[in-house]
Amino acid sequence: MNIQLFVHNIFFLLGGLINVGIAIMVFFSTRHKRNITVTTFALSSIAVSVFQFSHLLGVNAPTAELSRSILMFNLSDIFIGIFMTHWFLGLIGKEKTQIIALRTVYVTGLGILTACLIWPRMFLVTSVPKLYLPYYYEPGPLYYVMFFWFLVVSIYHFSQLIIAYRQEKDQLSKNRYKYILYAMVYAYIFGTTAFLLVFDIPFNPALSAIFGFYPLVIVYAILQYEVFDIRIFAKKAFVYAAVITLIGATVTLNNVLSNYLVGTFNNVPTWFNSFFTSLLLGGGGVYVWRKARQADIAKYEFITVVTHKFRTPLTRIRWATEEIEKNIPTEKKQFADIIFQSERQLLELTNILSQLSNGDSSGFIYRPTSLRIQQIFDKMKPDYMIEMKEKHIKIEFNIPEDFVIFADEEKVAPVLEIILNNALNYTPVGGTVYIRAYIDADSMNGIIEIRDNGIGMSKDTLSQMFTRFYRGDKARLADTEGLGIGLFVAKSIIEKQHGRIWAHSEGEGKGSSFFVKLPLFSK
Repeated sequence: MNIQLFVHNIFFLLGGLINVGIAIMVFFSTRHKRNITVTTFALSSIAVSVFQFSHLLGVNAPTAELSRSILMFNLSDIFIGIFMTHWFLGLIGKEKTQIIALRTVYVTGLGILTACLIWPRMFLVTSVPKLYLPYYYEPGPLYYVMFFWFLVVSIYHFSQLIIAYRQEKDQLSKNRYKYILYAMVYAYIFGTTAFLLVFDIPFNPALSAIFGFYPLVIVYAILQYEVFDIRIFAKKAFVYAAVITLIGATVTLNNVLSNYLVGTFNNVPTWFNSFFTSLLLGGGGVYVWRKARQADIAKYEFITVVTHKFRTPLTRIRWATEEIEKNIPTEKKQFADIIFQSERQLLELTNILSQLSNGDSSGFIYRPTSLRIQQIFDKMKPDYMIEMKEKHIKIEFNIPEDFVIFADEEKVAPVLEIILNNALNYTPVGGTVYIRAYIDADSMNGIIEIRDNGIGMSKDTLSQMFTRFYRGDKARLADTEGLGIGLFVAKSIIEKQHGRIWAHSEGEGKGSSFFVKLPLFSK
């Protein structure tokens, strides 16, 4: 194989792998907060990888006609132009103000695509050898139309990004735009050189192969300036995935290069490829393991410090309340009792939080007994009565007298309290909270439902409701003090008692229902 052809093939292969890898990482790292900007970026990267892989296969095809058929995938350039335009406009917040231009790009691009599919030989004729390449594009009339469209669309979305960069006052957003501009200028300068040989200008297309590395600059912008609003935990996963993708691309390059060297030179040892691949994979594994271990240590130390800091003031609160209680009138002692009960509940949650830091549930001992749910809510009454009065909220109970479950009261009570507190917090003034209990006919388990007519939840929020440290956007606005751990703890407790907890909402502003399923007590 010609060394120029070999280098050409290697770089197109790596570029294709990098683009599809970046697309997958961005798409999945933002799966809980995905929007059109993320989607169009991922789709544009996939379109670039389709072009690179089809180009690689097409120029190396065994026959001219097969080469033409494969190179027809060069129509992915249309999708690159469409998705890049949509991505740029979404990134700078002009997707709606430039809706006519965006629709024009879609309609004209898809129109050209349709024409090329109907008359494929008007787009590409039979491939011919050019320079050192076995086969290369031989354009038809529609290819020139597609090229001109691609050029105009590129100038348009670049100009929009440049205008946004110049007008932007926020330095963080300005840096985002700057690095996107760097990456795309690099991609277009090198990438468009592939067109020169298409039009019989004898320019080496190997230079165009390196345009596929432009996502590496975007990765930097994603990690440094949060281009796609990737959360911290997703950002770490993104880094690990990027390292693994880079290792995979390097292993592929090593395999191809080793096969080439062994086939070309007789004195190259055959074990070199296996040795280098093992070294690379081992080093990558150690890197990812060390980073993951550092994250676990940081999490453990953080939670340990927090729980220790919680216990000290809680102990002082109990001590001070006991002293105050001795000198207050009898009619005021109910408030001291509320403080005592709240302190006990906080201490229980602190112990649970401490246990979570170990990632081990062996310290939890469950002692299930017959348990009347109404009694639990009766014990909570001093706590929830205060918020009921302040917000004029009604609580309606529908719990049968003979409804008895088999569970540990010390573990179930905090769960019901967490759910009820959430219902009270997110229910507007004058609202109503409904609590009912019934028997599930299918499983013959008991179900406790707590329903409110509060802020409700979106589908995205519902899917993550029981995730550790997660809080929906509406919940953060309604209650700024929450940590997003209560429902995660509740889920863990209920599942360890052979139960299940879930939520339902018709949408934002339509209230929420939380369900706790636990075994019934059988005499």
